[in-house]
Amino acid sequence: LGYYLYLAVTKIFPQAHTLLAVHFSVLIIALPIMAVIVAQSAQKSRREALLLTIPFIIFGLLPVNTVDMYQSPGLDGFGNYNRHGALLLYVLACAFLFVDNKKLAAVLGIIVIVTLFLIKITAAIIGAILLILAVVAGRASVRLSAIAVLACTIPLLILEWRTALISNYVSDIVHLVRMNTEFLQTRIFTVLSLKFNVILPAAFLILMVAWQDRDAIFRTVKGLLQSERWTAFRALANHDAMWLLALLIGGTTYEKQNTGSHELILLWPAIVMLMRRYPLPWDARTIPVVALAAFVVIPTPVAVLHRAVRVVASMPKYEPVAAPLLGPIARVSVKPEIIEQARAFLAYYIDNRAGFERLASRNVLPSYIVFSEIDFYVNWMVTSQQAAEAVLRYEAENKVRLEKIMTLDFVDVLPFMLKRTPLRGVSIGNDPDRTLANTDATAMAEIEAADALLVPLCPPTNARNSIFLAYTKKLGPRDVVALTPCFNMLVKQKSSR
Repeated sequence: LGYYLYLAVTKIFPQAHTLLAVHFSVLIIALPIMAVIVAQSAQKSRREALLLTIPFIIFGLLPVNTVDMYQSPGLDGFGNYNRHGALLLYVLACAFLFVDNKKLAAVLGIIVIVTLFLIKITAAIIGAILLILAVVAGRASVRLSAIAVLACTIPLLILEWRTALISNYVSDIVHLVRMNTEFLQTRIFTVLSLKFNVILPAAFLILMVAWQDRDAIFRTVKGLLQSERWTAFRALANHDAMWLLALLIGGTTYEKQNTGSHELILLWPAIVMLMRRYPLPWDARTIPVVALAAFVVIPTPVAVLHRAVRVVASMPKYEPVAAPLLGPIARVSVKPEIIEQARAFLAYYIDNRAGFERLASRNVLPSYIVFSEIDFYVNWMVTSQQAAEAVLRYEAENKVRLEKIMTLDFVDVLPFMLKRTPLRGVSIGNDPDRTLANTDATAMAEIEAADALLVPLCPPTNARNSIFLAYTKKLGPRDVVALTPCFNMLVKQKSSR
């Protein structure tokens, strides 16, 4: 769905910057739903409606993650769909906690969950668990939830019948989960270290709220052992501490895949709801809870706003990268020193290719964090521009048109740059460790039929070598054209054209 939302934005705003078009595209769905939630909340408390709106505006407008991947100020072109999932989960939590109409809450919740299913499957799973909690807690209508699920399932079934899109989508997800199981298991330690400043006070807040309300909780638990089981179970599910715990676990689980995104804004609605229990003036019993709540909600927006302000302050000193064929993708500016660094390293890659090939054969990168370094991406844009220009020259000199082309790299931007036909059935985002699936017969037939395959050389890396082997091990004979110092091109031999 994210691709279709992006396409819709670019149809309306054809000159939109790629990063902004991607980031804002989720608002097509999130904004109307959030408007309904805020309108409902405002009927009861305008202050609460405002407190729900502020984080939605901050995180909906700023394409900025909470973790710096590079020291120079800049907007984040990675993790877009992770931010989409986090924002939609925030909307979902607001719907369940602040829409008193149970039928409306159920309908809004199902719409968000189906959207999450088509954007980010892990977020949809978390959303489904929150729906179950909302139904048990009496915050969402069981009947309307079932009807809404059915109403949303019917178009998905029609889509599946006509295109097999859903089954293929689920199949790909299952395959990716199998490939990433070991990776995801180790991610919990990364999450705890990165978000320690939020997770720790949130855990203490849950314990403190539960302790202060221990008598009521004890009575509820006692009710579970007696005849009033359902009433007690519903009361326990609807307790503030339970919602805080569920949202903390949901946000932390989602963060396992999404380094430095906005997952823990999920806690904000529960904090706003919790504050109903502690009206002004605050006393000695209240202040520790309020202080912990502040420690939970403040770090994430402060980090995002701080990074955004640094971007605005730094931009006048930056220079644009010259890669016009990349269109809106290349409307990027960086420090002049980084451009010079990129030029120097590009020449170094070319002059010392054999050394970098030896490093790649040992699975050693030119730098341990090379994929987080801005000069690497400056060079990627510059060499992509050079490759596109060279393809156009090759076509003019040989009086041919290479309609179906592919770049054997993590991403394939050449069809977009040259307005050519991309290959179908080939993975978008080829990561040998996480996403590069075994190419099936359909994909290999597409690759075999391609007019040209471009091989990036600046610098050689083990990942690029793995992608090359995966897509060419069954490929027929091709002519190798030295397209540029940083790209070779594999074209069909004249006898087979």
